[in-house]
Amino acid sequence: MIYIVSGIHRSGTSMMMDLLVQSGIRPYYSKIREKQMQHGKDDYKLNKNFWETGVNDYMQLGFTSELPDNCCVKIPAIGLPILSPAVGYKIIYMRRDPDSIRNSYIRAMPDDDFDNKYPSWPSHYWRLLDGVKGIMQTRRDVDLIELWYDDILKDPLNTIKKLIAHDIPILESVVDLIDPQQRRF
Repeated sequence: MIYIVSGIHRSGTSMMMDLLVQSGIRPYYSKIREKQMQHGKDDYKLNKNFWETGVNDYMQLGFTSELPDNCCVKIPAIGLPILSPAVGYKIIYMRRDPDSIRNSYIRAMPDDDFDNKYPSWPSHYWRLLDGVKGIMQTRRDVDLIELWYDDILKDPLNTIKKLIAHDIPILESVVDLIDPQQRRF
């Protein structure tokens, strides 16, 4: 089984990866992507919870067939439709209100021009995530669990129980790591 956390930026994917890793699931992330971010032009300081997989990894056909069993990996929603056939995937599909994502992005990266970079926002958001969700729901090797960021913050224990009900080996004790006061913008 491969556990995938997916969504788009600012939707809670790093928080969810943290919860899985703290539950003892081995993470996979790209060392190349880590180096790019460490030495990027924006002088990015590596976050201890940096779980990114590079586009050169997740957009390669067969990428997930090379992952170790029982690991967790963060793959942006755009990369899900080309997942290799596998023994099975549990996909935690993170969603967040698009206005909240926009506001969070602007506050986190004030030098970026969000509206210029994403001119079709939020319609692009809905088309992308709903389209990918529809594709993934047709696959027999996928169990897709959709979670909304605000719902996780409102009721962390219910979120953990929902994941446990889907046979995700997450520990109930990680509920204490979900702090609504730490909401990202």
